[in-house]
Amino acid sequence: VIRADWKLSHTIKGFVVQNILYAAIFKGFGYFLNDPNMYLSFGFNDSEMPVVIGLNFFSYIISPLAAAVGLMLNSLTRKLEFEADAFAVQLGKARELKSGLTKIYLSNLASYDVDPLYQMFHHSHPSLLERLRFMDEEATRVDKKRL
Repeated sequence: VIRADWKLSHTIKGFVVQNILYAAIFKGFGYFLNDPNMYLSFGFNDSEMPVVIGLNFFSYIISPLAAAVGLMLNSLTRKLEFEADAFAVQLGKARELKSGLTKIYLSNLASYDVDPLYQMFHHSHPSLLERLRFMDEEATRVDKKRL
């Protein structure tokens, strides 16, 4: 799967997305931190604009946005995991991947099948059963293409 992540440019895509997010957060914080009207609206005078207070206000404002972005990032990561699983199936390595994933889930005592809504918000990777089903379906598709 590591080879798949590299072959399918998942590492580069993740790097680009993370850096765009960091740049947006720092740019937003810079605007927020240097806006005297924001401090005035919370009772501070023109001369005092404490960085800690600005960071605190910024964290309150960005929290809902961070939750929405986290939801999108989880969705993107799950999509990329399915792409990597499909790559493994196309290489004929589905059985080995299934075995490895099962061992990882067993050793981590992870849930095999998670509520989809909970998973959407809290898991960056698909559940084990979801991945196993996907690999079976992908193997069927690959076999049909070969015929």
